[in-house]
Amino acid sequence: MGQYVRLIYVAIQNSDNCSKYIPIIRKFNNGSLNDIRENIISQSHVISFNWDKADVEEKKKFTDTLKNLMSAGAELMLFKDFYNDTFTNKEKREIPLKSLLQETETVGISKHLRTPIKIERLIQFAENELDMHVLYTNPNVEIVDMYTEFYLDDPIEVDDNDSEIYPPFAKANKLLYYFNGDIASDIIANTRHQLDPKVPSVDDYIKNFNYYSKHDCFIDFN
Repeated sequence: MGQYVRLIYVAIQNSDNCSKYIPIIRKFNNGSLNDIRENIISQSHVISFNWDKADVEEKKKFTDTLKNLMSAGAELMLFKDFYNDTFTNKEKREIPLKSLLQETETVGISKHLRTPIKIERLIQFAENELDMHVLYTNPNVEIVDMYTEFYLDDPIEVDDNDSEIYPPFAKANKLLYYFNGDIASDIIANTRHQLDPKVPSVDDYIKNFNYYSKHDCFIDFN
């Protein structure tokens, strides 16, 4: 996922309850009280965040901060690729909060290993967990859809004769290799990146999975 870089900047459109916003912001970035107050009043960004270099916990802290600001009455505007102190000489590219929340509302993967899961669940796993496993399917799955069952299991090993050794569960259930977990992570990340700021639908992910399976590259949603 490191091929994409989203620098996210947060501005507050209203200065009402400014005294309530400042402690929330300072807890996140330990900024100067005066600087934060001035940036709120001028509607300059009060938080900058490098989304793609952050881990899951850092992303959650960021989105929790946004939720706390909103609960305090802040009207937020989120932008990406914004590099100066004012909204001049730079295109405003607003990011809906919902699209960020979708990426932080992850599901623990441990309870879903070696059990049937569908793509709607697959896209909820944290990428650092998904990368550690391999995606298997039942035989004769050429095109995936919302009903396709995937299984996450250990990687395939290769013996001294270059023969593939499937993990015991996959072998016992006659499952076939579909994707490495890191490839699945890349497809999920690519779908979100291309459709940003739109929140991708499950069907969008399915289209990219099927296209990558056939062409070994990502679909062009444009």
